[in-house]
Amino acid sequence: MTTMPSYSPRRCAQDILACLAKHHNDMAAAAPQVTQHIQSLLHHPSLLDLGVPRSSAHTQDSVWLYYDPEFFILISHPGKDVAVPAHNHGTWEAIGLYHGALRYSRYQRRDDGAKPGYADLTIVEERVMRPPEVSILPAPPNDIHGFTGLTDDTYILALSTGAYSPLRHYYNPVEKSYTARPQYQWNAARSK
Repeated sequence: MTTMPSYSPRRCAQDILACLAKHHNDMAAAAPQVTQHIQSLLHHPSLLDLGVPRSSAHTQDSVWLYYDPEFFILISHPGKDVAVPAHNHGTWEAIGLYHGALRYSRYQRRDDGAKPGYADLTIVEERVMRPPEVSILPAPPNDIHGFTGLTDDTYILALSTGAYSPLRHYYNPVEKSYTARPQYQWNAARSK
């Protein structure tokens, strides 16, 4: 029987939810403390041995580490050199790097979202993430990011409240456009 380290996915979820409640669900105000909780979980030595398999919109290998109707933590393997295009989630999301390296870009909208298919994005964060770095996507309309796994052993932790939007926007920042797709369509098309 494996002994569970003291900082488990469940404890991380409880700590983050308490932190959000303390800050009246203001992720910007809670972000420094939320980041510390995520980084504590990223030091867990055996996250890859935990979890329940889940379907993923962008990765081939993903598991739930914690799930309830209000909050979830998952870990995914994006695959080396697989570029996941800029996309939204319909909610805030935090990303932490568990293993490997990840080319990561986070965007902000400059337009008001009124014109269907049009999006004027600017990059607000662009870097190569390494363990235990964390990035927090704000709530919509600026919940937009894209990433590429840079090593065979890249694993990312994702945390959020509620559920991802079933209809996602996939952005082309150069053409200032987006396409709306059901959330699992991108990965299904990539798998063929």
